[in-house]
Amino acid sequence: MSAKAAKVVIWVFGLLGWLIVYLADKTQLQDDGVKLYLNEMIILTIANAAAVILAIVIIGGLLGLAAMVFWVWGLVYIIQDKDEPLPLIGNWRLIK
Repeated sequence: MSAKAAKVVIWVFGLLGWLIVYLADKTQLQDDGVKLYLNEMIILTIANAAAVILAIVIIGGLLGLAAMVFWVWGLVYIIQDKDEPLPLIGNWRLIK
């Protein structure tokens, strides 16, 4: 396997590509260019994982906050003895 092929495999397949190159031809991992792309791929993988975790936390937090707001809103309607649907979700029917 050439150094260029090793770079392409690492870049396209990420950390799995490193394993492919390692199993196919360990000597290519000594090439400075291959090391460069391997390091960059590791950084991109870590950044991508952090972005996914952050997105899950933010979206999950916003949905949780929205659910809490609607829960309190519904409780206020019950205390005020109002039988009217909540905005946005009040027209959805799961039980008919």
